[in-house]
This record gives sequence, C-alpha cells and structure tokens, in this order.
Amino acid sequence: MEIKATSIYNLKTTQALMRLNMFKKADPKKRMRVEAIIATVLLALTIFDLIAFERSPSIWMMLGVLIVGTLLHSYMYFWLPKIRYKSSGKFADIQNTFIFRENEMSISSSIDNYTGSSSLKYTMLFKVMETNDYFFLFQNKLHEYVVDKSTIEGGTADGIRRVLMDVLKTQYIICNY
Repeated sequence: MEIKATSIYNLKTTQALMRLNMFKKADPKKRMRVEAIIATVLLALTIFDLIAFERSPSIWMMLGVLIVGTLLHSYMYFWLPKIRYKSSGKFADIQNTFIFRENEMSISSSIDNYTGSSSLKYTMLFKVMETNDYFFLFQNKLHEYVVDKSTIEGGTADGIRRVLMDVLKTQYIICNY
C-alpha cells in the first residue's frame, strides 16, 4: 500500500483544525448556530426581565456574563483562526506531502527555500480525528498534521482509515460532519 495525499496549511485548514479542537466531535457550523440561538434567547429573556420586572444586581451580572461569553465565543470561532494563521509568518501556506504505507507515513514539507522530510510510525500518533474533508493526525496534544482528503492519490480515504484504525483503535475518532 502506498497512498499519497497533500495538504496546504492555509486559512481554511487552520479554521477546520481550530474549530475541531473547539467543538470536538460536533459539527462546528451547527453547534455555533445552536449556541447563538440559545444566547439570543437568554439575552432576550434577561433584557425583558430588566425592563418588565425588578432590576436586581444579579440580572445585570447575568446580562454581562451573557454578553462577554457571546463575544468570547464569537472571537474564538471567527477571529482566532485568522490570528493563528497570520502568526505562522513565513510558514503560512506550507505544503505537506504525505505517503501512507502499511506501518508508517512519510511527510515532506516545502515552502520557498525551506524543505524537510521525516517518517512517522503510526504507533507514534496520539490520536486521529476524521471529518468529511480532512484527517487530523495528532502526534501529541500540541502537534498535528492535517491531510486533505480531496488530494488522495493511489488509493482511497478508506485505505488510510483502515490502517490507522487498526493501530489506534479507540483513539481513532470519526466526526460526522
């Protein structure tokens, strides 16, 4: 088996990775909509309570917490991926080429004058999370590789999934989005 895939660490990839970490297995778009609806309803109820009834300090505190929480949540969803992408500096848009074999994968990275390559046994992976568009391969909690499924050549995503699931078992997580 030798399956090749590539990935470019662009803004779209960065957003997908950060939103995966933010919402774990849930679909980020659906989850964000639901949370926005809940926050809007709570905000409306709190404002109604302030207007119609007693203006107690606890209601004002609840209103403040709702507003701050909503702003932080929106910041993490919309702006933080852009900030992380821009902070990658000269390594923004780096291209990684992955070659999946039976027991290991080879990774080659290149951008401008920088190139590098390495091999990684599947047993060295901490976990793998799969969405409809990407494989997220976590070497540890802070270092991950992103594989774009649309670039797979010489095999299928099922071939990669089968090999990784055999090694990682419960640490292989399929996200249904």
